[in-house]
Parts: sequence; C-alpha cells; structure tokens
Amino acid sequence: MKIRLLAVAACLTFASNAQAFEWADDTISYWYGPYFRMPGVTSPSQPGGSDVGMNNIEFSHTDGFKYGTNFFDALLMMSNRQDPANSTNHQPQGAYEGWFVYRNDLSFNKIFGTDKFTFGPFSDIGFNSGFNWDAKNNYYASGELAIQFGPSFHIKVPVGFWQISVGAYKEFNNDGYYGPTSFHWTYTIGSSWNIPFAIGPIPLSFQGYLNVIGPKGNDYATSTKTEVLLNPRLMVDVGQLAFGKKNWIEAGIGWQYWYHKFGAPTSLGGAIQSTPFVQATFHF
Repeated sequence: MKIRLLAVAACLTFASNAQAFEWADDTISYWYGPYFRMPGVTSPSQPGGSDVGMNNIEFSHTDGFKYGTNFFDALLMMSNRQDPANSTNHQPQGAYEGWFVYRNDLSFNKIFGTDKFTFGPFSDIGFNSGFNWDAKNNYYASGELAIQFGPSFHIKVPVGFWQISVGAYKEFNNDGYYGPTSFHWTYTIGSSWNIPFAIGPIPLSFQGYLNVIGPKGNDYATSTKTEVLLNPRLMVDVGQLAFGKKNWIEAGIGWQYWYHKFGAPTSLGGAIQSTPFVQATFHF
C-alpha cells in the first residue's frame, strides 16, 4: 500500500510541475523488431527461446522545471502468435503488454542555486526517483510495480546529454502460476543518452539507455540473476534533412539486448534476447 501511495505521490508531483515547465518535448514512436524473446516461451525448433515479432507504439514526455526534469513513458507492445495471449480461443492472438515509466531527476545545482556540483566530468549531480508499472495478458499475467531511487550524475558532453544513476530497487509482481511476488530490495544502475552529431550533411543522433538490476531474491523456486537491458539506436533527423525543420521527425535503427530477462537464468529458454529494430519518431 505504501508503495502505491508513493507512485500516486510521484504522479501528483508531476502534475503540479505541469504549470511550471521551462521546456517540454513530447513524442510518439513506432518501432518493430523480429527477434524478441520471453522467458519460458520456447518451441521444439527453438528450445533457446521462440523468436517473437513485436510491434510497439510509444508515447514519451520529457520536461525541465525549476528544480530538475521529469520523464514519462507509456509503451504498448503487441506480440505475434509466438507469444500468445492467455485465451481459450482455438485461434489465439498475440499478447498485449503495457509499460509505464516515470522518473523525476532533481538537480542539486538548481536546488541550492550554485555551480558547486559541476566539477571534473560532471555537469551536475542530483537525485533520481520513480516507478515502473507493467501488465500483460499472456499466461504469466505479469503485473509489475517497481520503485527506485538514488543519486544521479550528469556527464559533460559537447551537445545533448548523458546521465548515469545508481540506487535502490524494489519490485512487486504477479505470477500466473503462483500468484503475487514481493522481491527483495536490490541495486539498480541506469544510464540514458542523446548525443547529436552529423556526417557530412546528414544530421544524426546516438540515443538509448542501459538498465542493470541486481538479483532480487527467489522467483519461488528459482533464484533471480542480474539482468542487463541495453537499447542503443542511431536516428536520422529526417525533418531537418528533408524539410529544414529540426527535432520534428526522426527515423533509424537500433538493437535491444536483454541478458537474464526479468532476472531469469540462462537455463530457461528465452532468457537472452537480442533483436534489431527499426523506429520512427514524431515530435509534437
């Protein structure tokens, strides 16, 4: 209950800052990858994990306010029939999954009105907190709620941004076989970046994120492992290239690698995911 109240409080904080944005960026993205995997989803021909084609629609909001930044992301993931929805239908459809992420990053330089937290490789140091919420309609019927908090470090880059955060992580989830699970507190390491550059007349940006979550106890009889999720992408500013309008339409390619997906051991088929993807993003 306390965890849910924290999530609600974070949403209220986000809403209260809405009237004081110094800047904001809202995007809608579509991306597709052919080789997603799900722990436990295997076939006789693919015992290491069935390749799942997945269409994704994503809304993201990022803003800056007086004391830092907010980030909100809503992602709808639509699997093909290799990852079926939990249904009695004789012609099963692919599963749907919804992910929601919120992060608030407070700037110590802004809060204390100083530049003392700009030194060495750091442009700022702050405090990052937020939550994840997830639900899926497959056999596992996941229902994740996770919170995390800890210090954040902004790395100096010529243009764009690069942030690294470390902290504590607590996850609650649901198992379609055994019921609700409360995992142990563990550590998390995260990084996100967006570095614009150009090759000749082509405006590009190197974007992405990295998430590491430590072992979080037992998923009933199975010990969880350290999971690593890496999602880099190379995007072309199509709006600037074709229409002379920066930061409007982007398109590009990326790669998502997930080791020990959801903390599952490699002995379980589908615990290692590696897929290329294509993406198009519209800023509005």
